[in-house]
Amino acid sequence: SVSAPLLNLFHGHYDGEIFHTKTLKIFAAEGSLSARHIAIDPLVITISTHAHSDSSARNQLPGRLTSISEAGKAVRLTVDCGDKFEVIISHQALSSLGLSLGDSLWISFKATAVTLL
Repeated sequence: SVSAPLLNLFHGHYDGEIFHTKTLKIFAAEGSLSARHIAIDPLVITISTHAHSDSSARNQLPGRLTSISEAGKAVRLTVDCGDKFEVIISHQALSSLGLSLGDSLWISFKATAVTLL
């Protein structure tokens, strides 16, 4: 089976702090300057309805919710932030946030959650 981090696989280049895709700048903790891909586990991405100025997550990206589907005992969301991110959250989180297709929201993840490949 395919491991979960491969759901969020992006191509680009790394400058030592930021990984640049064609549309986004993503903070990464460390890795080789020769890295041309990154992967972000959908289980470590958080969803919120607004940006958090007091968060330790270096990556906070605005996006739009484009898909909601079942993923076993959880829910899989697709969020278009310029690049599409897959995010896995609980049914309780989906319900408490009151999310619907087309909603504007923010995804957040730490620089240490970015795997350089």
